[in-house]
Amino acid sequence: MTKNSRLKAPSLSSRIEFDRCVDDLARTTVALRKLEARRDEKIQAVRAEWEPGVREAGARVEALTLLVEKYAEEHRDELLPGKAKSAETALAFFGFRLGQPTLKLLNRSWTWEKVVEVLDARHLLTFIRMRREPDKDALKQQLDAEQLAAVGCRVDQAETFFVEPKEQSSTEAKAS
Repeated sequence: MTKNSRLKAPSLSSRIEFDRCVDDLARTTVALRKLEARRDEKIQAVRAEWEPGVREAGARVEALTLLVEKYAEEHRDELLPGKAKSAETALAFFGFRLGQPTLKLLNRSWTWEKVVEVLDARHLLTFIRMRREPDKDALKQQLDAEQLAAVGCRVDQAETFFVEPKEQSSTEAKAS
């Protein structure tokens, strides 16, 4: 909750109003959880009903895709003459799309560590990333407040208000 929304919230004027409001919040939270549980049960039932068909159709799509992709790769010149990248049937378009260019290692004798070493040895430092950032966990653990302030940091720990309904049987007993 932001400071602005806190200012716009209506005010409670007594402890009795506060207690009533907290109890109402607890009852409403319990009701919300019950509604969510019922909704989730229904969603699960719908998923259980439809999942076998969805899984079966998905598996068939995957199998057919592999089948036609293999044929297309083996008969590319026949299916896509010249420089054509796509073609069509009565019900579908098909073809080959170029993916995004990615950098790969030249062969198995290369590793990314070796690439960094070679770039460094050839003074191609603009192609080497140097990620320098403070180790926040170490700073929190090893420096006191004064030392942190000297390096431009401080430890902050926010406090948030909460209301958690009691066990269902207790809440229902008091709400009755």
